Amino acid sequence: MALEPEGASSAPPRSSFWWRGALGAALLALLVTGVHRTTRSPEETRSAAAARAEVEALWAAKAAHLSGWRTEPGGRPSGGLVLSLRRLVALDPKDRNRQRALLIVQAALGDAGWRSTADGLGSAAGAAGIDARGERALWIEAFGGPPPSAERAREIVASLERMRLGWYRLVAREIVYTRASMGAEARDARQLATRWFWRLMPLAALMLGAAVWGMGLLALALFAMATKRLRPSLRWMLTNSAPGRLDRRRADVLYATFLIYLLAFLTAKLVGPLALPLLGDPPSVRAQHAASVTLMVLVTVAPLLAYRRFCRQHGMGAEHLGLRKRPWLPEALWGVAAYCATLPLVIGATLLSAWVFDEQASPLHPIVTEMAVLADPIVMLLLAFQAVVLAPIVEELMFRGAFFGGVAPRIGAIGAIIVTSAAFALMHPQLPVGFAGLFLLGASMCGLYAVRGSIVGPIVFHGVNNGVAFLLLWALSAT
Repeated sequence: MALEPEGASSAPPRSSFWWRGALGAALLALLVTGVHRTTRSPEETRSAAAARAEVEALWAAKAAHLSGWRTEPGGRPSGGLVLSLRRLVALDPKDRNRQRALLIVQAALGDAGWRSTADGLGSAAGAAGIDARGERALWIEAFGGPPPSAERAREIVASLERMRLGWYRLVAREIVYTRASMGAEARDARQLATRWFWRLMPLAALMLGAAVWGMGLLALALFAMATKRLRPSLRWMLTNSAPGRLDRRRADVLYATFLIYLLAFLTAKLVGPLALPLLGDPPSVRAQHAASVTLMVLVTVAPLLAYRRFCRQHGMGAEHLGLRKRPWLPEALWGVAAYCATLPLVIGATLLSAWVFDEQASPLHPIVTEMAVLADPIVMLLLAFQAVVLAPIVEELMFRGAFFGGVAPRIGAIGAIIVTSAAFALMHPQLPVGFAGLFLLGASMCGLYAVRGSIVGPIVFHGVNNGVAFLLLWALSAT
């Protein structure tokens, strides 16, 4: 399972001072990144709070619609949803689509305040080819006054479609068609508005089954460790793994590769926003995501080219990054099993963190906020490729293959797991709430790599985790 010792590991490395300085600099950079993301400016905090509130309000509205707009005991209309939307509108009064979402939910709940919201829309500049007065009249005709004819109802729906209201347009369409006594069209609109639920249920059942199976695997592992049947072999596997037995000179090569990746990543974070005007004014959503995928590839090419050059000098190869010549299917199954075993721990840690950091406006991952309002299939495919295929390959090669492989021979497998998992968590935006869950994911992937010596298992683990999250978001965001 493990590689044999390579080189004279007992000889003191000449680059010890450089290595320690580089380790300190990298950890300092990661710490600064994490602190910056945890202690944001007031403007960044407000932006994160607004994005989170918008997504949470959308999901709450979908749940209320599914239950027939009766979400409180006794069948009383829920006022909490309206209050959440009012707060969301107050965060940016110029955002007309938030006001329109509030108006639609108020009308669906039978809240007479929708007329006041329509008056507010009528007092501002119009949009989507409709002037302010015309928009106010449109809403009054859609939700109040005499029921429209079938032909006029279709015209109203066509006008509302031009406002790009996402899922809320389906609720508005259902209300208009119901008032026009167009039962078939109203049922079609409702089916479209509840499609997310029928997508979500099988995925939720699959996740529940994976979590139950994972708890069984955890129970077996804990039992084996408690009876001292697994403990000696686990200690041996961690201390005698391929990364742990690598000589320090070659470990420095792996660590230098990670430093180059870290430098390229931070450079891309700084240069990326400055290059956006080159994509258009304003750049299209498709162009932004295509550029994001291209940038991720370029950030990975630089360290891999450097590693290839290092390999010629030190007699290394792809196997030192974990790309070992062995059947991939058993390693992939190990990745799936490790994901299932980690899932209950990650869910528990995330819930606990959400409770502890309740007052912190932790941002959602950008993919969450984008998919909540996304309708472009090309952009959806780009997001899926980036999250499920590209990110697992890149991050596992760099964090587990290069970073973990570079520090394990110096500080031990356990210390390397802690350091690299903390760094992995700090590189993600959803802090502080997401730190514990991300740390556990990183630690599990490091442990899997240390035990198996192949990077294929962690890549599959990472891909399955991102794939499940992406499918859940796809189901929730169905419009």
